[in-house]
Amino acid sequence: MEAVAAEIARDDVTGVVVTHGTDTMEETAFLLDLVHDSDKPVVLTGAQRAADQPDSDGPRNLREAVAVAALARAAVRAGARAVVLAGTGVGNADHALLEWVAEAVSAGTVVGLSTRVAEGPVVPTYGNGGGVDLVRAGALSIGGLPLYQARLLPALLLSEGFPVTRQALAAHV
Repeated sequence: MEAVAAEIARDDVTGVVVTHGTDTMEETAFLLDLVHDSDKPVVLTGAQRAADQPDSDGPRNLREAVAVAALARAAVRAGARAVVLAGTGVGNADHALLEWVAEAVSAGTVVGLSTRVAEGPVVPTYGNGGGVDLVRAGALSIGGLPLYQARLLPALLLSEGFPVTRQALAAHV
């Protein structure tokens, strides 16, 4: 925890990526959530397959974690027209992501709100950085679509020249 705090305090650091074993990653993520008080992201990543396997996921996961730690604001600055946020539970996040959602929406980027859980819809229920606040900040609920389909819907709408609105999404979720 001290190493993360020291790195995140540096002016030249945009975010921190922590490589971690998958067995206890959830506990570390929870502890970091309790003590992390910076707007800069801290991203944990691991791998399910050994490094010596031909289809090892570690290098890809690390590359994607670095993009996420830098991915949110950089995506908006690079001109992303839409981003889908994989919330926890019924579509929740934290204050840092809430701030980013407000910034992204203000910049004209559509933010879809999905969930990382296997089944069940996004239901904006909780405040304090949760789904209620995310929707209030401009995120659009993607309903019960699984995350991967939730990413495709805004992409298809945009590619066909349709605006991504609550009404446009509602017709498909």
